[in-house]
Amino acid sequence: MLILESNTIGYYFRGDPQVVPRLQALRPAEVGVLAIVEYELRYGLLRLHPDAATPRLAALAQLLRPMQILPFDSECAAQAARIRVDLEAAGTPIGPHDTLIAATA
Repeated sequence: MLILESNTIGYYFRGDPQVVPRLQALRPAEVGVLAIVEYELRYGLLRLHPDAATPRLAALAQLLRPMQILPFDSECAAQAARIRVDLEAAGTPIGPHDTLIAATA
């Protein structure tokens, strides 16, 4: 399964020639999106003026509808905590959302 993150979905909507054909060649069952990524995208769109946000939210919903949305659950929480501790111990911490995304993926 190919798991999409926020930037890739943004590139898709902007028509990136490296992203669009690759995603269109996949069956929706082969593509997953993390619930945390959906949150990031919706949050970003809702910050826009409603005239701009409404059609973009509809387009996002249409894109996500056939895909698997991967939830953040207790197992992910345990993995995220371990990732964060390990990265901090190594002196290479990442952002909190990125830690949750890594754990879910």
